Amino acid sequence: MKKIYSLLIFAFCLHFGVFAQSGMGTLRGKVIDGKSKRPLDYVSITLKLNGVAKASALSDDDGAFIIKPLQPGEYELYASYVGYPNTVIRGIYVSAEEDNELKEVVVTIKKELVDRGGAHTQKLTAKEIMASPVRNINSIANTAMGVESRGGGTPNIRGARAEGTAYYIDGVRVNAGANSIPQNAIDQIQIITGGTPAQYGDFVGGAISITTKAPSKNFSRGFEYITASPFAGWLDNSHYNQGQALISGPIKTINKGRGNEERVLLGFLLSGSFTYSRDGNLPAVDLYQVKADKLAQLQKTPLVPGASGTLFNAAEYLRATDLEKVGYKQNAAGYSVNINGNFNFQPSKNINVRLGYFGNFSQGNN
Repeated sequence: MKKIYSLLIFAFCLHFGVFAQSGMGTLRGKVIDGKSKRPLDYVSITLKLNGVAKASALSDDDGAFIIKPLQPGEYELYASYVGYPNTVIRGIYVSAEEDNELKEVVVTIKKELVDRGGAHTQKLTAKEIMASPVRNINSIANTAMGVESRGGGTPNIRGARAEGTAYYIDGVRVNAGANSIPQNAIDQIQIITGGTPAQYGDFVGGAISITTKAPSKNFSRGFEYITASPFAGWLDNSHYNQGQALISGPIKTINKGRGNEERVLLGFLLSGSFTYSRDGNLPAVDLYQVKADKLAQLQKTPLVPGASGTLFNAAEYLRATDLEKVGYKQNAAGYSVNINGNFNFQPSKNINVRLGYFGNFSQGNN
């Protein structure tokens, strides 16, 4: 039986869009006959992301094809040709800085020994992010070599100051808000630690580039909840609680039921998270507070006379018996609410318009 093989799939960074938008990718490849190794011309190639057809192309006389621009993510490639069975290749990662090679029918992602792009990047996929024990963008980036983030703060990359770290969301540089994006809305994170490509602009440290998920073909939803409250008093006094929710799906679908011709004309993705903690930075030493009855006495009589009649602060006469040990800082509770989403409009297979938004509200004491 004749088979279609797709070889030499490469993904590299492409400068694309308005306002110096970066982070888009290009997919190149070559289609050959699996038996004769003869290049196949005019093979129909379709790429799908989350079940949604994103782009299509035909191979040329030499069997080569090029598809651009593409949002970074994990794609499925569908190839069809007269006289050949349809071929589906899954697990093709398109990223901004790496080359991906696909051999034979089995998907094999191989990183080149020599980085021809010159950029030093480390990539985390959605599965790796959700499997991470931390839920903070800066803390996730802290897992990369050459990155140091203390307490979830802005990381120092390769010894540079925190002010030298730049954030990008879907290719657009932002000054704030990147750390508040819910983890379930992230499709990919790239940490650039050196050899910075020109399209990322001017910064002296490194960059954290975040790609959010695209709307899915079918309605999908998810919820995650993390709590430390059951362990308060004996293992964890932070009372840390976090919930994340995501919903995605089509608003308008055309050519429904017509295979590769089916396309989501308009889709949406909405995600949000809520975080609360009584003390987000538990101390490593013992803490004490004034006992309730003694505190009431101090509030009633804040000043006491000395031997000479001079008034003194009554709190200066506190004794160890007036104090009690506590496991967390007082008046340090805080909460935050984050929201992120996008609308995706695709009038044709090769035209894609995306409108994204995110917001954050937080309140509390440090």
